Amino acid sequence: MFDPTAYENIKVILEGLVYDYDLSGQIKVIERNDLVNLADLSRNFNMSFIHKRDRKQLLTMTVELKADFKQLASEWAAVAEEPGANLSIQYSLSNSLNEILEKRILKFFKQQPALDFYFEAYKQIYLDQRTVQVYKFNKIHLITEKTLDEVGSIIEQTIMAGKSIYQMLQH
Repeated sequence: MFDPTAYENIKVILEGLVYDYDLSGQIKVIERNDLVNLADLSRNFNMSFIHKRDRKQLLTMTVELKADFKQLASEWAAVAEEPGANLSIQYSLSNSLNEILEKRILKFFKQQPALDFYFEAYKQIYLDQRTVQVYKFNKIHLITEKTLDEVGSIIEQTIMAGKSIYQMLQH
């Protein structure tokens, strides 16, 4: 019998929550990746989704769960790492923002109650001259089976913030 790791349990909960919002019609899931790195024995799971009305995919929201070897092996061996996973939320805006809108969105994200997250904002410039503005929240502490209750509110806040940003892009 397979005994799932804490990472697997967290991933299943996270995935289910995102798909619940997709099924209710609030968002549309556009990508799902479940990766195993055989070189360093780490895991990475991410789901990307858009606002239900965002046909041009102006704003993509991505929820990512990562676990390294020590986090995965901590349930089987005496390792000083706690079983769990790192969580991050990313908002990617693929259209060119004017300076006022860019400042408004940055101010919006800085005002979000993210006491347990590290926030960063940066631009990705591609060879084809596309620019993507990225706003990323990295959870400071691991998500563990003891703190699974946080995941539901994190997903809800992610989607609510996405709605607000999408509305700003429409004006």
